[in-house]
Amino acid sequence: MNNLKLKTYSWSYSFSLTVIFFVLIVLFSLDLSANAYVNDISDFNLSEILLLMFTVFRMIRLVTYDSVSQYIRDLFLDCKEVSKNGEVYIQRDKPKSGIRRLLTDLISCPWCVSVWLTLFVTYFYLRVPGIWFLYLVLSVSGVASVIQIIANWIGWSAENKKLTTLNLDK
Repeated sequence: MNNLKLKTYSWSYSFSLTVIFFVLIVLFSLDLSANAYVNDISDFNLSEILLLMFTVFRMIRLVTYDSVSQYIRDLFLDCKEVSKNGEVYIQRDKPKSGIRRLLTDLISCPWCVSVWLTLFVTYFYLRVPGIWFLYLVLSVSGVASVIQIIANWIGWSAENKKLTTLNLDK
């Protein structure tokens, strides 16, 4: 069994991001407590928690998957145009090492992005009174995405079963 993994960035980059994250948690908590925005989790009702959950879900998809935000991911990638058969393509490669590699790994990981987005989404929800409308739009869009994914899955499953049945008849 091969346990080797290519070292792509220094441990200090990951450690620095972890420290920054926890410092932000402390600063945000102090700010929210000092200004009496929230006392504890009981200050949230179920609809607010669902709103935040689906907002974060939609934002994760925007950052990590959606083509509309590919330009953000391209900032951290090594991109070059390649011509093939008269058409122009973009070749995207992860940097070999360094802070850009770390940030590329971070924004391409839905679990990593979710932690950071949850921190900021929750903070701004509590701190900026009018942001709830943006969150509502993103949340409804997130629910619609889930429904679309389920509908696609049902359609693909039905199509697969149909093809399997047709192949058995031959």
